[in-house]
Amino acid sequence: PVGIHDLLGITMAAEGAQRAYLSVYRHHTDKLFDEDDLARARLLAPHLVRASAIQQRIGALGQEREAARAVLECVPYGVLLLDGDRTLIWANRRAEEFLRGDSPLTVRAGVVRARESSFDARLANACADALRIADGGEPNPSTRTPTLRSAAGSPIEIMVVPVAPRARDSALAFTVTPTRLALVLADPTAPDSLRADAVGEVLQLPSALARLATSISSGMTVTEYAEKAGVTEGTARQQLKDLFLRVGVSRQVDLVRA
Repeated sequence: PVGIHDLLGITMAAEGAQRAYLSVYRHHTDKLFDEDDLARARLLAPHLVRASAIQQRIGALGQEREAARAVLECVPYGVLLLDGDRTLIWANRRAEEFLRGDSPLTVRAGVVRARESSFDARLANACADALRIADGGEPNPSTRTPTLRSAAGSPIEIMVVPVAPRARDSALAFTVTPTRLALVLADPTAPDSLRADAVGEVLQLPSALARLATSISSGMTVTEYAEKAGVTEGTARQQLKDLFLRVGVSRQVDLVRA
């Protein structure tokens, strides 16, 4: 600012070529900083630096948490995160739809269970086996992940995934209660489909390019996408070039893999 007469500066953070400073200045109408002012600044500086580091880490954790949620919303399966007692911690939208529909699973007193006792016993065994794996043990060869069917006969496949204990600064540790198990739910009769809004959030794409990405990844040709989206094929191909550039790939097969 115009009129600086004296200035104190403290380096708050340094990352590569980037520097963050805190500065305190005095106007030309004020006296210069004296030794007492300098002593107070030296005393306060390390606490300010520590507070800045904490604030940056909290911000980074928030970004990691949202990224983890976005990825779990993007996969074309239902995902339930459970603690070691099968208590439900978090569910993505597909899993919530499973639970609301004609599903063999239900939530009773916060615990995920199968509606039929025999299936619930198999699920409990699979969860216990997964916990052993998560803690470094060997899987039980006699325990298989159950495949449950609803009353209407439509199958739902359930894969029990062990989640090893993680540090609290892990991107997957976005819940207060530590996640120990993940149930992945899939209807094998339904086509796998990616949600364009979730893909756009994960890959940081505008909505038009997110729709193109999901269409190409689902096996649609550029010509078919152009007809579906109501644009010319030339426009669709230019969008595909822009999409390649944003994702950092040069071929459609690499785009699908991403």
